[in-house]
Amino acid sequence: MFIHLLQVHGQFPTDTLLGYDLLFRNGKRIYNLATLGLNPKNEYSIPYDGLPYSTFFIPASATPTFLYASCRNFIERG
Repeated sequence: MFIHLLQVHGQFPTDTLLGYDLLFRNGKRIYNLATLGLNPKNEYSIPYDGLPYSTFFIPASATPTFLYASCRNFIERG
């Protein structure tokens, strides 16, 4: 299990499905979900239903500070 705390600032639409990508840096190299092979075109995909990105939804009733948890597709390797 992995736990990461991300703090995001900005204006985001509510009551709309939002997609996101993550960037990872290793020295000067930068990777995203697709370059790590986690896009919807293979068995290790983490977005659902063939969507190009992982998604989340902010209800209009959400407070300015909220916690979002995600349980992505579990893949047993090995």
